[in-house]
Amino acid sequence: MKRKFLLLAATLLINAFGLSAVAAEAQPPEAFTFLPDQSYAEGDGGPFHFDFYQEARPQTKQPVIIWLPREGRAAKSAPVPAYQGRFPTPIASYLGYHYSIVSIDGVPPQGREARLRQLIDFLDKNAERYRIDTANIGVIQPTVKGYEARILRQSAPGRTPALPVPTPRDWDYLGLQEGFTTRLIVSYFAMHLHGGAFDAHFDPLALRDPDTAWVDPITQTAPGTRYHRYATPSRGPGSFGSYMLYLPKSYASSGKRYPVIYYLHGGNGNQREGRFLVKAMEAAMQRGEMPESIVVFVQALPIGWYVNANDKAPGVESGPVEEVLIRDLIPHIDASYRTIAGPVGRGLEGWSMGGFGAMRLAFKYPDTFGAASSLGGALIDWSDEKNVAYLTNTFGPADAAGRAASIAFFDAQKPSTWAIRNADAIAARSTLRVLVGEQDWLSNDHGRNITREFSLMLSSLGLEHEYRVLPGVGHMIPEAIGQGRLAYPAAFWKEAFRYSE
Repeated sequence: MKRKFLLLAATLLINAFGLSAVAAEAQPPEAFTFLPDQSYAEGDGGPFHFDFYQEARPQTKQPVIIWLPREGRAAKSAPVPAYQGRFPTPIASYLGYHYSIVSIDGVPPQGREARLRQLIDFLDKNAERYRIDTANIGVIQPTVKGYEARILRQSAPGRTPALPVPTPRDWDYLGLQEGFTTRLIVSYFAMHLHGGAFDAHFDPLALRDPDTAWVDPITQTAPGTRYHRYATPSRGPGSFGSYMLYLPKSYASSGKRYPVIYYLHGGNGNQREGRFLVKAMEAAMQRGEMPESIVVFVQALPIGWYVNANDKAPGVESGPVEEVLIRDLIPHIDASYRTIAGPVGRGLEGWSMGGFGAMRLAFKYPDTFGAASSLGGALIDWSDEKNVAYLTNTFGPADAAGRAASIAFFDAQKPSTWAIRNADAIAARSTLRVLVGEQDWLSNDHGRNITREFSLMLSSLGLEHEYRVLPGVGHMIPEAIGQGRLAYPAAFWKEAFRYSE
């Protein structure tokens, strides 16, 4: 009833502002730039700080939307303390509508307008540097009853009233990020800020992250999941990672423990990539085709290959992805949720680069993971990669001077190396599968079947596994499952977790 009331109130607001007519088409950005800890107002109590989000290559100067997070007593009493401060910023995805986003530290109500004036003065002086249009500025801030969007500056004549958004006690910002609320607010800004847009077809879950995003700057998640951060002491004090979490339907009402599946995204991907699995896995659990499981959709670096990078080599931007997952994320999950800790209740699944990671980590840590599933996994050698830049970010340069050392580092990390080294331990406790699309280049690279070769290598080591070619499917297995063209093969997990009950 409450939900219906809020939707009715929001609909009336849309009609009042004449927003329902706004549906401008705009090409969403392929990638964006995230600049944390920019400072302003060096004097008068400063420096103060803000985070800045923008399309990687904006065509024109962009209007600005400022996010003012909760502050003071309200923030300290919030049940979700991870959301205090300016990052992660719940409106970061608005950059997909061609706005630049500025997120500042929480400000006491009595000092809010003064701080805004200081910030806007700084933005005016640095408009060229940030490629922003400071004649068009909006702001969103929490209120007692939800949120308020308002126009601070607009190049169009006239004065625009503020837009109240009724989502009370929305501590985790899920109400703010809900699709209807987003359309309401973005439509409001599109009506009144020159240069912005509202694209009814834009999908914030499809935004690509910067290459070094340990924490996903986009906090929206697939329905049925939630966004979480965790500390990453392996990277140093005060550092964090993030993940998208699915808890089975019975979790809240039962006291039992559950197996955990860690989903590893592909190259240039992020934790939101796992959305294709949520619906399919949940349906399979409800049908009894697989056991109810916790699913952790990992945020690894888009170019990290699930290894500790060769960080002393020139040009390497990745970091200790493997160490963070093993030493930080898994202990955090086991301490935070009712998991079946240990290999009988812990598995990996990954697509493309994530398939490389799933097999590699399962083979290197057979005492940690008891199952691994590769969906179109990039189970390749260095020479197989079509775009060598995907390798150099992690393993080292491909030029004449450094190529041999980079290949040697890659060879020491690849799944087959660890399969050979730990074959006996893997054979004793691991359930494995390797799936590939019939039309994938990995199953037909000029007559060579890379995935089949990997399967034969496993067989030669005595490692039992399921190997299957999926008819009518190419490399994009996640897309095929998400669109319903391919049924998610869930029975694997019933076999993998057979000893976890």
